[in-house]
Amino acid sequence: MKIAIMQPYFFPYLGYFKLFEKVDLFMIYDCVQFPRRGWVHRNRIQLNSSSKLEWVTLPIQKSPQSTKIEELKFQKTSDIWFKELNNKLKKVSRLNNLELQYNDILVNGSSGVVGYLETSMRQVCDALGLSAKIVRSSSFDVEPNLKAQDRILELCRRVGASH
Repeated sequence: MKIAIMQPYFFPYLGYFKLFEKVDLFMIYDCVQFPRRGWVHRNRIQLNSSSKLEWVTLPIQKSPQSTKIEELKFQKTSDIWFKELNNKLKKVSRLNNLELQYNDILVNGSSGVVGYLETSMRQVCDALGLSAKIVRSSSFDVEPNLKAQDRILELCRRVGASH
């Protein structure tokens, strides 16, 4: 079985979805420390006709440095942010003459941060006709003392990965 293991990204780049095309199983690597300057909770997108890219950042609650990705939570007022995001995405789709359908889950945070990211990945995969199964690394309860490559190898062993 071929697998890919990646941290979840907010609005992932195209190459991220190429992994889905090449594997049988995609594992969301959420059992590790949240990288504050990474792409888990933010990205840059073109929101208007200018070529300028703007940062869009998920409204996550402040948390200790040691917080794992799976433990991230949305701010209590995130519903306002999601309504604004929905309006921005509609403008982007009109600007690019795209007919996008917005699923309620894609534009709200009721499923939590990782749930939101997983749902958005699934929706894009469905739209692209990609069928890799998606699981979360946190669902495997790997020993906390396993770090780096040892953690990855253990996750691979648990799912029977060959590649």
